Amino acid sequence: MYRIYQLKLPIGHSEEALKNCAAKYLGIKPENITGFSVFRRSVDARDKNDVFFVYAVDVNINCKLKKKFKPNEVGEVKPYRYSLPEQGTESLSYFPVVIGAGPAGLFCAYILAMAGYRPLLFERGKSVDERQEDVDCFLKEGNLNPDSNVLFGEGGAGTFSDGKLNTLIKDKDGYGRFVLETFVKNGAKEEILYDAKPHIGTDVLRNVVKGMREEIIALGGKVSFKSRLSGFTADTELRSLSLEFLDDDGKVISTQNISAHVCVLATGHSARDTFEMLYDKNVEMQPKPFAIGLRAVHPQEMINKSQYGAYADKLPAASYKLTHTTKSGRGVYSFCMCPGGYVINSSSEKDGVVVNGMSYSERNGKYANSAIICNVTPEDYEKEGCGTDPLSGVRFQRKFEKLAYKAGNGKVPISSLGKFSGSCDDERAYTSLSDKVMGECERADLRSCLPEFVSESISEAFAAYDKKIQGFGNSDTLLCGIETRTSSPVKILRDGDFFASVKGIIPAGEGPGYAGGIMSAAIDGIKAAEHIIKKYSRYYPER
Repeated sequence: MYRIYQLKLPIGHSEEALKNCAAKYLGIKPENITGFSVFRRSVDARDKNDVFFVYAVDVNINCKLKKKFKPNEVGEVKPYRYSLPEQGTESLSYFPVVIGAGPAGLFCAYILAMAGYRPLLFERGKSVDERQEDVDCFLKEGNLNPDSNVLFGEGGAGTFSDGKLNTLIKDKDGYGRFVLETFVKNGAKEEILYDAKPHIGTDVLRNVVKGMREEIIALGGKVSFKSRLSGFTADTELRSLSLEFLDDDGKVISTQNISAHVCVLATGHSARDTFEMLYDKNVEMQPKPFAIGLRAVHPQEMINKSQYGAYADKLPAASYKLTHTTKSGRGVYSFCMCPGGYVINSSSEKDGVVVNGMSYSERNGKYANSAIICNVTPEDYEKEGCGTDPLSGVRFQRKFEKLAYKAGNGKVPISSLGKFSGSCDDERAYTSLSDKVMGECERADLRSCLPEFVSESISEAFAAYDKKIQGFGNSDTLLCGIETRTSSPVKILRDGDFFASVKGIIPAGEGPGYAGGIMSAAIDGIKAAEHIIKKYSRYYPER
């Protein structure tokens, strides 16, 4: 099979045109192509008057190539197929346990189930359908279930986001391809296999995670919802786990201790009670830098015109990525940009407010939104009176989430950019809020919700971004507060076997600080499962 790396075609071309272009590039006839598939597709919009698609395609042919090509033009490739590692020899005394059904936990349990290890998957939140009911209730009535919400439940925090699947990690072993193929197998569109910036959308992702759960069960695994890890026992290694089982309102109705030899902690970046429990148990961990800021909302039409020029109405909703280094040396950047999406109240604690961005698969909302965030470090946690220990970043998050809760009287605090930057309070920012924000809003002083250096850095960045995207810094830009859960504030240390300082406990995914998004979390979950498979033989007793 040959891969052609740089085929350029105009917007609106036919599928036949792409195949004919590949044949012409190779110097063969179209009928000599016996197999054809798109490997990668991106948009080249550097010249707004000449926007086009760039493809990498894979072809099988029934003739010899007469032309010679450079490696970056055409190369021979082998079709990728994921294969499980060989089973290890150490004995497992019990079924492996996975805590958390976000991307890391789901894919860890999925791989273990494929390999016949019959994992036990525990998730503190509810199944995705029940979780949707809790989210709807919260957004409409303000009734928050701390264990079943936008951040907790089947699928993890990514289920109620844009479902972006791009990642910056290198994937020479093809894990990313396997993740995408698994999503497609469970209901995602095939376009995610080749789009340069793939996304699923929260509406489709809900069905995808259900499909994965059903396959884990079909392969011998067990999935339990409303079951929260509360502790563990260990001597030289893990011995047992303590679990709390919850009712629909999040109240503990029973507890259970289960014996465990291996436990994968894939708890996500907001499982603060789990971080506190691990810290009390002397599991080695440290504070980690992350970023905080605000969500900015702009008309999607404005973003489309800026990114695609004359082709704005011929392509899907456009995205952007912006960076700025302030005069003081702080990094400010856009994060989790949601084309055609909504800002959503993503609170997980009753006295704090957090926002995130969410898009449906069609990305057909009138507005785009993105977090505009500033880097913060453990030194900043100390300066804000949050301490220096591993949980100082958690305290830092809580401090400003509580201030946001107070500023917005329990609702999402909002402001115009004009008011935030000190020029004026532009009333136009507050129109059509239901098209922009999911959850109740209230006008507030957003500067009171952030450290002053963050507010100043963001204000400076908007002025710089307005030079890159005309209108980005308009005074009527709506700002929503606050974005604090950009990544985990802690890192749980692990060794070459993926073990934490307690043998048998394997931290994985975004929560312990080893991933940043759906794809990287899923890949880390796969690697955690492979470490278990390579080290241990299967445990076979009847349940």
